[in-house]
Amino acid sequence: RGVAAIRAVDARKPWATAGRRVFDRAGQRASERRPEKREKRRRLNKSARRREASRLAALASAPPARYDRVLVDADCTTDGSRAHVAKMVTAGRVEELFAPDRVVALCAAQGALLRSGFALLKPGGALVYSTCSLATAQNEGVLAAFLAA
Repeated sequence: RGVAAIRAVDARKPWATAGRRVFDRAGQRASERRPEKREKRRRLNKSARRREASRLAALASAPPARYDRVLVDADCTTDGSRAHVAKMVTAGRVEELFAPDRVVALCAAQGALLRSGFALLKPGGALVYSTCSLATAQNEGVLAAFLAA
């Protein structure tokens, strides 16, 4: 395998670079590599991209899988973590952590995650909703809105 770009010369790696010239492990300059190998790599990469695109298309058109158990570990303000809150206090960023617009956006994202998790659940399955927040709006509030819908 060749080395893509190494700027500094390392005495322990004589196959590395000398200035701007890039060498592979055999000491061959990158510009001297056989063009047919470069073309083969390009074709393989193109083929891999095509296979990945077809897999993604098949995944998007397939019906969603159903699961017996779903865990929704939603992003939150992390006010239940003393270490995180202490770090934010030390950095002077507590107001940013609990900004009203951030809390509203997090609650909306939490609700969307909960709905997505529920959509993947088999009938009779178990759904666990988890946050590390102690705020009622991010726990009971999200669940109440979900159950009311």
